[in-house]
Amino acid sequence: MMKSRFLFVLLLGLAFGCARPELLSPEEEEALRQARSKGATLLTVNQPTLLGGLLVNLLAIGDSRCPEDVVCIWYGYAAATFQLTDAQGVSMSQQLYLGNPLPAPNNRGFREADTVVVHLGNKPYRLVLSEVQPYPNFNNPSPTKQKAMLSVQAL
Repeated sequence: MMKSRFLFVLLLGLAFGCARPELLSPEEEEALRQARSKGATLLTVNQPTLLGGLLVNLLAIGDSRCPEDVVCIWYGYAAATFQLTDAQGVSMSQQLYLGNPLPAPNNRGFREADTVVVHLGNKPYRLVLSEVQPYPNFNNPSPTKQKAMLSVQAL
């Protein structure tokens, strides 16, 4: 009896462990919709690009998401770190992520898309990370060119 109960719980965990809950607030859903409709830009690591009045450099991507061809009990996350510089030379770095929450202080809950508002100088900007490519694949564990889909909007 105990073995069958354990097996049931294990199978249940495997079946639903990688499910992606829909946890976007209405504001985040709207920001994501606008980002996609306004043409979010696909950025490559260490190739600075001008977006929304900022020079944006994708510094790094860390990706621990469950590969698409594997059954996992944990969804994982993809984290992208960006360096942002405005026209006056004010600069900051910002990490955004998709998937399971990051440790504090960056924990904003599970993310299908990550939206943050940052301030450079006196001006606010909305950043929306909507995708990290390629999605992990067990047969190709180390893709050569990872990219992140980002939009920047001056508020």
